Amino acid sequence: MAARIEPLRELIGMLCDELKMRHVDRLQSGKCGISQGFAFNDLLTNIERVSDHCSNVAVAMIELESRNFDTHEYLKSVREMRNTEYKRYFEEYEQKYSIDDFEAWSERQQEKAKMKALLEEQQLQQGRKSKNVETAETIIPENIDPLEDPLEDTEEN
Repeated sequence: MAARIEPLRELIGMLCDELKMRHVDRLQSGKCGISQGFAFNDLLTNIERVSDHCSNVAVAMIELESRNFDTHEYLKSVREMRNTEYKRYFEEYEQKYSIDDFEAWSERQQEKAKMKALLEEQQLQQGRKSKNVETAETIIPENIDPLEDPLEDTEEN
């Protein structure tokens, strides 16, 4: 189990570091603000902690199965060996959790949101025009001529 979790833990750490660097780029370009950065950084830190805890749980499970087990030595050996199984899992996770795919998806989502906002604004404007027309029809019913003086009829009678 730890053989599957350690490569994921390592990848999560690398992805979090990359995401933090990309966030710094967004901050520098003015695409987002500092307050968003604090929340984003906290989120990434918590994700890294969760992955570390998962690694610790996996090692503890191995420890339970074996009486003579040194946790730190085991983790050190797993990380240093980087055997074919470790590399295979790492590459599998790297492909599955690619942030480049996420960035492309995120950009598409942002474009969709912009288009939706534009459409909603157009519909809102169309709705305002429609309401103005409806209001004019309500104020001036079809059977009344707005140029005709309604008092003229009463004076003649």
